[in-house]
Amino acid sequence: MSPRRVVEHELSKDKILNVARILFSSQGIQQVSMRDIAKELGYSHGSIYYHFKNKTDLFSEILTKDFDLLNQTLDRVVCNEHSLKEILLGFIEFGLTYPYHYEIMFMNKDNSFLNHPASDESYKRFVQEVSKFHISLSQIYSLFLSIHGFISFNLRIPLSYDELKSSALEHVDFLLKNIH
Repeated sequence: MSPRRVVEHELSKDKILNVARILFSSQGIQQVSMRDIAKELGYSHGSIYYHFKNKTDLFSEILTKDFDLLNQTLDRVVCNEHSLKEILLGFIEFGLTYPYHYEIMFMNKDNSFLNHPASDESYKRFVQEVSKFHISLSQIYSLFLSIHGFISFNLRIPLSYDELKSSALEHVDFLLKNIH
């Protein structure tokens, strides 16, 4: 039996999640195997299975963590006196700041994860906060689609939220003019 390979850094769940998130986002969930993730990390695939029982378990944890991060963003925005404009800008800021997270959460083509509990909870929270401004469900849906479109389009451009902030403000102002 050969001695265990000495590694510079121990493999953590967070390292696995970060690499898997990037691979899933760039190649698609179905195209990426646990071996692919392990290879990218420079570890054996068995080391991935130490942390996750399978790819579904790993992907589910990514979604849970990513939607928790989105909820923290929403918490930050609504903890003070907030406006609808701040909520929409906070959502846009999240999407542009965490592009791999956003792509997996809202743009993946694997329908088996569409009704993930973390997704449902986040969407309900968004609806709850936006509806406080006396906006109908159909208008909330239209707002969501509009900001999603803005984020999706701008993810193709390698600019940060700060670089796109004036465009985001203009977009949100346009939406709000037409909502009431």
